[in-house]
Amino acid sequence: MGDAYYICAHYVFHVTLTFSISPHPFSPNIQPILILIAAIISAGLQDWTDFGIILAMLFCNAVLGFREEYHAKKALDELGDQLDSEIATRREGETTQMNVKELVPGDVVLLVGGTIVPADTQWIKGDVVQVDTAPLTGEPIPRKYPGPNGDIILSGTTIVAGECYGRVLYTGENTEIGKAQADVMKDKTVSIVSVFQKKIMTVVQVLVSFSLAFVIAVLLVEGLVYDGFATKATTQTTILDAVSFF
Repeated sequence: MGDAYYICAHYVFHVTLTFSISPHPFSPNIQPILILIAAIISAGLQDWTDFGIILAMLFCNAVLGFREEYHAKKALDELGDQLDSEIATRREGETTQMNVKELVPGDVVLLVGGTIVPADTQWIKGDVVQVDTAPLTGEPIPRKYPGPNGDIILSGTTIVAGECYGRVLYTGENTEIGKAQADVMKDKTVSIVSVFQKKIMTVVQVLVSFSLAFVIAVLLVEGLVYDGFATKATTQTTILDAVSFF
């Protein structure tokens, strides 16, 4: 390939080093950026053959990435549709089988043995039901509702025995299990940067800044003092000489 790859070989090394030790790595998305940089450099050097080849690589990379994400999303949607469940619900005087995702506070649902409680629900009438609360409390013995633990049956628990009607109080992230999951996800999004990583990033930033300043200095000196921008050939040589130091 042409001279653009010679330039990019040096650039890729430094950029990859920076991102590999960064506390906020972008390594899964760095390849398209490097390909785009190679295309820009090829265009700057007027190496149209390399420019066309690199653009074709970028296009193929985009098409393959889109195809993979599309099929992955389609598979997840199909899996989600299979996992969706319905429950007998009474709303505004009408009783229907309703998707649990469509429940809202105030709906009255029928809870029977084997039902996974879809929302925080208040027992209103029916049998004294036995509820497996192990997913929330870890207790192996089912609790009875209504009983010493109150009359609120929490989302995520399972009806073991009995039938009752319950009024939906909270759904989604407003349920007890939803709040717990939200807290867990919030903790996962917090990025912890060690002192060692901070020091390494400081060193890398200093080195990259120094290298960039050196490249600009070489470019200006060779181009302006030694007439490196006089012709197309000398311009290409000047750019190659400058960037090769990076």
